[in-house]
Amino acid sequence: MVLLFINALIGGWLDISWIFAFDAGWLVRLFAPFLLFFVSISIFVSFSKQVSALQDYKLRYKAFKYNTAVFNVLLSAGKPVIAGVGNLGVRLGSATAKHTLLKVCNPYCDPCAKVHPQVETLLAECPDIALQVIFTASGELEDPKTTPVAHFLALQADYKSATVQDALHTWYQNPRKAYKDFASRFPLQSDPALQHENIRKMNAWCKSMKITHTPTFFLNGHQLPETYVLADLKYLLE
Repeated sequence: MVLLFINALIGGWLDISWIFAFDAGWLVRLFAPFLLFFVSISIFVSFSKQVSALQDYKLRYKAFKYNTAVFNVLLSAGKPVIAGVGNLGVRLGSATAKHTLLKVCNPYCDPCAKVHPQVETLLAECPDIALQVIFTASGELEDPKTTPVAHFLALQADYKSATVQDALHTWYQNPRKAYKDFASRFPLQSDPALQHENIRKMNAWCKSMKITHTPTFFLNGHQLPETYVLADLKYLLE
């Protein structure tokens, strides 16, 4: 039988040219959607596993980050306040608060202005946190920072802390930082020049602490770890 088939091929009696002329394109068109479907499913499953792993990592990270024992260890390892700060600067919040947040800032610093609403929110939501603000002004007349900072300190000497808090809010929320407009809204009873010596003491403190940028935050005598933001303190200090 095999010999007859071979003889038929050799003799040309059996035409097999259709095999070589066969168009495989229809097979590709037939199976391509199924192949694409399975590839898509495979990619989706792989992506879902990665998302799940990422979410699991985030949950573990948050549990680690918001662990108060971990936070206290990281905080205690931060840069300590080695220079006595006393009653320098502006103080807001309860005098009997358990925690003290120290903010070092520049009255013309954009990052300081952006973070100030977070400071206000923290004070409003956490009555056990007191705020102390140290300004990086020199106390010299040629320093543009001296004038508004002297005004802040004079307001504190003349009025209650609520007025000072309102004044800081107004100053930092105004992008123009126009001192004349600010001064007319918050008039003084005392001479702001009397505050220049206090400003020089703040400047000396900043130099002794080697403050390199603003804002810089210290909590209970240690610099706040970089992995934490002010909003985190609401959960860590409750």
